[in-house]
Amino acid sequence: MSIAYSVDQVLAAGAEIAEYFERTFIGAKYSSNELLRTRACLCLSVGEGYRALIALLSSRGQSYAPVVLRAMFEAVADLKILCEDSEHLKQMQFDNAKQYLRTFREFRDDEAAAIDAAGKQMLDAAVAIEQAIHDQLRSVERTRFSIRDKFERAGMRDLYRSVYAYLCSFSHNNINTLRQRHGASGNLSFADPLSPRTALQLLGVGSAGYANALLLAPHFSTLTDSEASTANTWMWRRLEQLDSTEI
Repeated sequence: MSIAYSVDQVLAAGAEIAEYFERTFIGAKYSSNELLRTRACLCLSVGEGYRALIALLSSRGQSYAPVVLRAMFEAVADLKILCEDSEHLKQMQFDNAKQYLRTFREFRDDEAAAIDAAGKQMLDAAVAIEQAIHDQLRSVERTRFSIRDKFERAGMRDLYRSVYAYLCSFSHNNINTLRQRHGASGNLSFADPLSPRTALQLLGVGSAGYANALLLAPHFSTLTDSEASTANTWMWRRLEQLDSTEI
């Protein structure tokens, strides 16, 4: 069965979707409240991820598009939870402090890094700040909270077990991923272009994640449910113009 569309047409659709969504949410007003601001930042991060997806699909590094999709869906999961439970902000703050505390400590104590006295003093101060946040928010539940828990709490368990797990394989460079990228036998390949169908499938997955984020925008902005729903409907129709069987 022949494909009636090209990769360029897929990219053009992605660019139109990005511009439509951006006009939709950038025109809204947002609050400076930390909770609402964090929700908005997650939505904006998904939007930038979508732009990065399009950039990768139009480059010779197309095979890394799933890595961006993985990050987008993690942000969507956080956003969905945060729109239902404001206490999730504390989990995010704890995770942030835990990560940076480890990073600052390791960098400070790495002899090979040859940090001078002034640099160590600066890192000591950064460690103290993150340690205080970490200790204040620490609990057994927050310490044990995993990526799987995040997706389950967001109501995205099925996606975690299937789509997300597949996307992760491209980040970890496992054997199957290496074979898909560079060939399982014969001559090695490098930066082989994706087929139009694969490009559309990846764009469709990213568009779905982006739409999920945009549909939550009324929780943290002046965007209405009707405006978000209209954008979502338009997006699916635009993709279906290329190939309704793949969407």
